[in-house]
Amino acid sequence: MIKDECKCMSHELTIKGIINWKVLGDFYERDFQIFENGQVVAIITKAKYSWGDSFLIEVYNAQPEYVIAVVMVIQRIIELSRNQLSQQSPLHQK
Repeated sequence: MIKDECKCMSHELTIKGIINWKVLGDFYERDFQIFENGQVVAIITKAKYSWGDSFLIEVYNAQPEYVIAVVMVIQRIIELSRNQLSQQSPLHQK
């Protein structure tokens, strides 16, 4: 189960199942941390001076493939959010 909660400029994503993680931070700025049992298991930040979406990922006591999967889910949440906002734009309406 994945639950996304937006709180002003920060997000909280809860992942339950094989892993039980909480992701906190600013998804739009690509600056967030992944927690398990209150301990940081990964830190993700957007790489500066790069083309497109490049990330710096520090992994502590976690499986890297799960961390990368979480980054992919967050990217998808951002894409869906942007698409939804553009759909609501007066310029987009007929």
